[in-house]
Amino acid sequence: TRVAERTRFLSEEIHFTERLLDTADVLIAYINPEDKLERWNKFGQIVTGLSVDEAERRLAKYARDENSPLQPVFDPRCPDEISGRMAAIPAEDGTERVLTWSARRFREGPGMWGRLIIGIDVTEQKQLETTLQNYNAYLEDMVKQRSRELKTKNAQLIHTARLASLG
Repeated sequence: TRVAERTRFLSEEIHFTERLLDTADVLIAYINPEDKLERWNKFGQIVTGLSVDEAERRLAKYARDENSPLQPVFDPRCPDEISGRMAAIPAEDGTERVLTWSARRFREGPGMWGRLIIGIDVTEQKQLETTLQNYNAYLEDMVKQRSRELKTKNAQLIHTARLASLG
């Protein structure tokens, strides 16, 4: 009974984690020690338009291409930890998305290393920054306009009070 309960609990935790990874607005990939793409979350599929099988072939191609800025990111034998590398990844429709890449080796067992890869969409970040800047400018304009209105209203009240005191 305890084993069944523990198995059910772990299964629920795995499903929760998988749903979490799939709903993140971050590309998450994992290449296991046998160079097999084991994790390719839904955001990765959306950004690139690639299924898991297509992505596995494409990422292996990047890993072998010495001239690609994505080579150290996707090369499972690369011992280097990558952090904050900006590089475009081509989508299936011919467009490119610029992502900030992080990658690190992930030990699965003695002498067995996989590669955990995270890609954050810079385009989304830039759009958010632009939206925030526009909103900030809008708020500043509103504050300036309201300040002018209050100054004008105060000047009118002072002028009215002076006239009342004279008359």
